[in-house]
Amino acid sequence: FPPQRIHYIPNGVDTGHFRRIQPYAPGPLTRFVLVGRRHPQKGIDLALQAVRLLRAQCLSDRFHINFYGADYPEYDYPDMARQLGVTENVTFFPFKQTILEVYQAADCLILPSRGEGLSNSLLEAMATELAVSATPVSGTVDVITQGVDGLLVPSESPEALAEAMATIIQQPDFARRLGQQARQKILQTFSLESVAQRYSELY
Repeated sequence: FPPQRIHYIPNGVDTGHFRRIQPYAPGPLTRFVLVGRRHPQKGIDLALQAVRLLRAQCLSDRFHINFYGADYPEYDYPDMARQLGVTENVTFFPFKQTILEVYQAADCLILPSRGEGLSNSLLEAMATELAVSATPVSGTVDVITQGVDGLLVPSESPEALAEAMATIIQQPDFARRLGQQARQKILQTFSLESVAQRYSELY
């Protein structure tokens, strides 16, 4: 069928709910968050390897990652963290139904996924003015403009992820600008209102 028959309408996010409530106030510890089930698709192993690289750069006292998501018995990421020697910089939490407070307490979302559709956590975090570092997979590249409203890092590269995380740690003003631009992108293109308008025009 001809390409002009394809209509792209993305997921929408409630920008009234997902918004920055607490003023952005970077401190001596940069707070990263990864939201997603603990499965290889989400690249959690890559995040843990990136932590080891950051520790080798003497940044161990400058950051922490909180992981939120459901566990799979066949994938023991806490044990992987112990083997890599990075347990001081990571904490694993269970799946959380209400996630807004998690974003409020974070500085940056990392999304080193090996595959995604259009990640709801990506849209929610960007709406909450978080800087984002993600791999350029599927729907993610439809949302993030590199260096403007987020950082795109090559897939399967803990080195590139560590470099992006080091940038967020060492350049808090840049991280703040990324977050502010991220919310503007969401308001313009991915808010519930804009998505509803697209459906209305299509029908």
